[in-house]
Amino acid sequence: MKTQTGLLISKAVSALLIIFFMLNNMYAKAQNTNGLDTDSIAARLVRYEVKPAYQTAFKEAMSDYVLYSLKQQNNILSEAYYEQDNPAVLWIIERWSSKQALEKAIKSNQFQTLKSLYEKALVYREKNFYIKDLEPLSKDEWRTMPKKEDATITIMLFVDSKPGTEDKFKELYHIAMPQFRSEPGVINYQLSQLEDDST
Repeated sequence: MKTQTGLLISKAVSALLIIFFMLNNMYAKAQNTNGLDTDSIAARLVRYEVKPAYQTAFKEAMSDYVLYSLKQQNNILSEAYYEQDNPAVLWIIERWSSKQALEKAIKSNQFQTLKSLYEKALVYREKNFYIKDLEPLSKDEWRTMPKKEDATITIMLFVDSKPGTEDKFKELYHIAMPQFRSEPGVINYQLSQLEDDST
């Protein structure tokens, strides 16, 4: 199991992702985040590799789910991407105010429609990466919109730290994070940890 996860992660290392769905302005208006318990946030990345014949249908179903999610009060972030170097690989990145809110979204008609395509559309089984944000952002910050002239990209980098060095790694990032976030052109910068892997 560890080897299979390692293969998926190594394939995703330094993957440059391009947004195929930009948030519509009507859904981009952030809601008040006062009182949001960052410890209860449920976040996940879902990786799909989709057969060429099903690309259009799968992207449409993903977009429908993302649009549905963004309308929900308990949604913090929902976005869909494809990899620049391999457009057959699609990702959903989502954050909810609680695990219960995520579970409710997964039971929605929109997600079930997407899930109904899995068996025939996917090359391999989907991979869920449940994560914990180590430097949490508010809902307002997550929904910050780029400027019209920006050519936005998202970069995901998976890093394995040596066992026993995790705390030092997080400590260094905690110090460096404000600098990364204040760099020109950076809209959001986040450090997260896989829930099922401390390294």
